[in-house]
Amino acid sequence: MKLRRPLLTSSLLAVGLALTGTACKAGAGPEAPGTEGGEATTTPDKQDAGAAYSYAENGFALTYELQTNVELNSSQGQGKLTFGTRSRIDAASHAAGQIKIHGKVLELLSFEGTGVFDPEFVAQQAEAAGQPAMDLAAEIGGAEGWYVMDLKGEKDDEATDALPEYSDTEVSMALDFGIFSLPDLPSVDLTAGEKVEIPTEQDERMTAVGPIPVEVDTTWVLRAQNGDIAELDVTIEASGAVELQGSIPVSMLEESSYTITFDVAKRVPVSVSGYGASELSIDTPQGTQKLATNSEITGAFSPADG
Repeated sequence: MKLRRPLLTSSLLAVGLALTGTACKAGAGPEAPGTEGGEATTTPDKQDAGAAYSYAENGFALTYELQTNVELNSSQGQGKLTFGTRSRIDAASHAAGQIKIHGKVLELLSFEGTGVFDPEFVAQQAEAAGQPAMDLAAEIGGAEGWYVMDLKGEKDDEATDALPEYSDTEVSMALDFGIFSLPDLPSVDLTAGEKVEIPTEQDERMTAVGPIPVEVDTTWVLRAQNGDIAELDVTIEASGAVELQGSIPVSMLEESSYTITFDVAKRVPVSVSGYGASELSIDTPQGTQKLATNSEITGAFSPADG
């Protein structure tokens, strides 16, 4: 099973690099819960497991209210960003085993940025770089996008690029904040109270300084099953390193922990909440530059009208 990055963390690193100017020219929280405590631990042994946890292939329409809190710390500055959105997510059958997602923000419920996220600071940074100012509030409030994913929530980049709606359109940075992201689902069978550890996987994180290969460790737990509603916990830890142009070391660490409630009968999410943390370290001739993000989200899904 190939998992996407933890919600927000890698994307926020890219945003932070853009806002603080940390990206070097050479390049193009609390600990997650462990496995102690006497709980049983298993590893998956079936390729077709987890059939109960998959999105409805015939499509669905949801309203998604999301509250996002972000803290960013870098060698160049710090900042906090808090915003709330109400969005509509429409899913339609695409190819076999895939659905096409259309997301659109209906309302920006709240927005506050301080430090490197302060609108005046962002404008000053853009002016100094000779670039148009990034209006995060406008981008988030007016965000709309399309993507293709499989029934477990993993985005298919190739199929997404081929969408007519997606072609020749610059993807809004707001999409990277997870506004339209549906939670990943497990590809393993789960028993209430039992942890299932996924074998370490090789993946790649795209950052503003280039791709970084990482090793990913994931653990799923079915916390409870109340009728058709499954309450799932997922923790993800990832780490990796690379040398830019063969001489500049770059390393990345990620941790995240989320609780997802999912309706196994309707095959749609009900809620998602949790945190993500990430740190990027770049050893340049001028010294080590670091960029760290911490984010918390609380989201609720409900059937959309119409």
